[in-house]
Amino acid sequence: MKNIFLLFSTLIILTSSACNNDDDGPATPLDDCSIVYTIDGQTMTESDIVACALLDGTLNIGLIGSNNIQIQVNELDGPGTFTIADNDVVILVDLDDGTRLVAESGTVTVDQLTDSKATGTFSLTLRDINDFMLTGPTVSLTNGQFNASF
Repeated sequence: MKNIFLLFSTLIILTSSACNNDDDGPATPLDDCSIVYTIDGQTMTESDIVACALLDGTLNIGLIGSNNIQIQVNELDGPGTFTIADNDVVILVDLDDGTRLVAESGTVTVDQLTDSKATGTFSLTLRDINDFMLTGPTVSLTNGQFNASF
């Protein structure tokens, strides 16, 4: 898993110049590159996204360490619903207390996909990334929306 994360992080750094950030107003899911979601009853808005890229069929939005969330959808060739269970999706979330969560189950629905834009929704069940025995509590992420321009 560390190799996948390292590979993904390198890819994001190399493609981060492809992100079109819109810093002219308050963040909404309609910004050029943004993610909005609810976790533990708190709505989170990421509008200063470090990376927004579609490269070789892989959609990447956000970068852990720079943003609180990172979404990766693999083998993307058009709109559709993609699941964590099928290894089509990798999502990481950093909480304010330093806890890093990984998506254990859930879906990402890509509603629109063009050469320059992707939009969609997502909902997940997350678990602490260090909970290797899968015995700890889970966290629900709901009302997820993303808008990515590249």
